[in-house]
Amino acid sequence: MSSEAPLFVYLVDSLGFRSLFRPQRIDYTDGRMVRVGGRDVRVPSRAVFADARGEDTLRVELTIEHAVGTDTRQPNAERGETLGGRALARPYFIQMKGTARISGRVGGAPLDGQGTGFFETYR
Repeated sequence: MSSEAPLFVYLVDSLGFRSLFRPQRIDYTDGRMVRVGGRDVRVPSRAVFADARGEDTLRVELTIEHAVGTDTRQPNAERGETLGGRALARPYFIQMKGTARISGRVGGAPLDGQGTGFFETYR
């Protein structure tokens, strides 16, 4: 599965802002299932996105360890819609925890690192 919604990623370090990236899409591997309101929903087990801005490059690989979902069509789920929200094509808000690995080059310096992160998407 792929998501092509408007995306932006900014990179910071201990000195502050380093670079801004605008990946065109996120490629998901929906290898997990979560139960949301009595229904099984396929969710990501992995996600990858990349971008290049001039000489700067960034690749982010996410490995998902845990995911939970919320049906945003429920009355208590605040998504900014009222009854119109019941016709949403992707009504499940998915929150995930996992490992993010970054690689690339910014300002002539190589990027290479990984750490725990939190990610969100809709299904």
